[in-house]
Amino acid sequence: MAKKFNPLNTLHHVPLFITCSQKDLKRIYLQSTEKSFKAGEIIAYEGDTALEAYILLKGIVEVRRKNKKIASLGAGNIVGELALLDNGPRTAKIACLTDCETLAISRKSFHKLLLDIPTLSAKILYGLAARVRKQNDYIL
Repeated sequence: MAKKFNPLNTLHHVPLFITCSQKDLKRIYLQSTEKSFKAGEIIAYEGDTALEAYILLKGIVEVRRKNKKIASLGAGNIVGELALLDNGPRTAKIACLTDCETLAISRKSFHKLLLDIPTLSAKILYGLAARVRKQNDYIL
């Protein structure tokens, strides 16, 4: 019999949530919605209104900015995370290279989590800082 897939195992590896406890991750999961996309589908268009972020559980996506490929990302990555923080437009196009399974979390649900779990903000900021540092390493 096939082993049942556990999204919490993937959430634990998302850099933004790396310092979150198992209890925090479960609450993040419960505020999320599982969404599937077929190969070739577009998850987000650059410039569109951003309302939710997507945590990749399975599959590979390509991220493009101004039609230039920035990255190919797989399970354990989050895309569109700026949607959780501000009302700005999408900064990149995200297209599925393979069939993908995601967890979508809306800004509204994310803000509810931050209010319900006061320590979560600091944990998220730590993960965000680590991601910015990693991106700066690519630039320098």
